[in-house]
Amino acid sequence: MEHDSAAHESSLAKEAALAEGYRQMAADIEHEMEAEEWAEALIGDVASDEG
Repeated sequence: MEHDSAAHESSLAKEAALAEGYRQMAADIEHEMEAEEWAEALIGDVASDEG
């Protein structure tokens, strides 16, 4: 049972670290704007290929 508890705590720590990383990325406005521009361009490319 002790092993399960340690694994659960490790999993929670990894989830917390991942969430913090996402918060930091989202706070980077310049990077988020670049990512959005890239995504919009990709969507446009796909739409052009379908037509």
